[in-house]
Amino acid sequence: PGEQDATSELDHEVFKAAVQPILDNRNCSNAGCHIRDKNDPFSGGPGGSLRLFECTAEICTPEQLRGNHDSAAGMANLVNPADSRLLTKPLILSNGGIQHLGGDIFLSTADPDYLALLSWIQSLL
Repeated sequence: PGEQDATSELDHEVFKAAVQPILDNRNCSNAGCHIRDKNDPFSGGPGGSLRLFECTAEICTPEQLRGNHDSAAGMANLVNPADSRLLTKPLILSNGGIQHLGGDIFLSTADPDYLALLSWIQSLL
């Protein structure tokens, strides 16, 4: 409930400038997590439904960035942005998060990266 397709609605330029760097810097796209193999986009780490091409070691192509955008946008809740899985999965349980095999990425909803992701999702409101 509350989920709607955000893949084409959330700003791709903001994603490239603000969201992709967070996903890379927080190691979301590394080999043990949400990595999407550049040769086989359906294989990769154990990362559930979020699949990302790594854009730190080498520059992603526009198509790979679009794939990352669409995957992250698919975790967004446009009706209630704070309930987006892109935010609740990496958030510590004691602050309203849900279990994340990758551990606690955000210890607080005041984390600047959490707020940047929230801002990207809220940009349509």
